[in-house]
Amino acid sequence: MRFHRVGGRVASVAPESDEPNGVSLLLRRVLEENPPDEADPEKRALPFQPRSYRDFMLFERHYYGAAAGMTSLYRPLVNRLAGLFTTVTGSDFPFFRPHALWYKQPIFYQSNHLAFYADGASITYPSYCDYLDAELELGVVLGKTLYNASPDEATAAIVGFCVFNDFSVRNVQMEEMARYDVHSLH
Repeated sequence: MRFHRVGGRVASVAPESDEPNGVSLLLRRVLEENPPDEADPEKRALPFQPRSYRDFMLFERHYYGAAAGMTSLYRPLVNRLAGLFTTVTGSDFPFFRPHALWYKQPIFYQSNHLAFYADGASITYPSYCDYLDAELELGVVLGKTLYNASPDEATAAIVGFCVFNDFSVRNVQMEEMARYDVHSLH
């Protein structure tokens, strides 16, 4: 079942012949209990306001690509050496591969759940931005709180998906990350 928000109310997009099931009823509850900020015209068209937001890096190629991209900005010599290594050997540069911990537990950071804007909203960026990166993200909407969940429990808690853009000012990212305690990022 699909929903959207019209005039501040949650409405079904599905044909009336579709019978609501447990998941669609839970999703509707999530949408109704978490309305967007009606006072902000750039947010009022959101289907819901997330209560929290965690960004996970789930794919090895994304991890590798992020490492290559960051070294092109911050360590260009390393990036050129990695490119040469890959050209000569036909293999990935080993230092860009995920660390062992990445394979043992989910690695994520918590971001600002209030920084979500509706489709078509004007997105501004700081004047010091030299490199604005946009990533297409797949969001998973959970219908209940999870803690140390098994894969089956996590799957059962999924009530929907959404697609959104994640914008980052890459030219200051390393300096900003260095200001935080690493333990607060996961």
